[in-house]
Amino acid sequence: MKYSMNVDMKPLGDALRKSKKNTSQNLGKAVLAGLFQLEAGAKIRVRNNFKQRTGNLASNWEVKLDNSSDTSAEGHVAPLVVYARIQELGGVINAIHGALVFQTDDGAWHSVKAVTIPARPYLRPAADEDKDDIFKAVGNVLQDAIEGK
Repeated sequence: MKYSMNVDMKPLGDALRKSKKNTSQNLGKAVLAGLFQLEAGAKIRVRNNFKQRTGNLASNWEVKLDNSSDTSAEGHVAPLVVYARIQELGGVINAIHGALVFQTDDGAWHSVKAVTIPARPYLRPAADEDKDDIFKAVGNVLQDAIEGK
């Protein structure tokens, strides 16, 4: 599961080309700034949504610039743990052989054929609710590039 960001900057292309830096490089930096902002919001939500043992999900993320040109840039942010998707969307985990065995907060052990994981969204809400902060991060980098900073 990953969230992608694509910035089409044709309207700002002339202003960026007049800057002293490489337009492709500026667009890439802008996309990365937005993606890092998104990652930060998702990590906060992971810590808020889960009561315990969130270290792996909160810590293991990839933020990557996939491609960049003089007119657009694309990148993605994605959690790197195998259980990230089911935590975001919820679902049923069925035992393939035998049973699923786990311990609950009260110390009791359980052996079941299936378990339902409730949705605990963290990435989609970060993208939706932090949209202004994400666009501000992108805009700040582009403004600095246009101003030659």
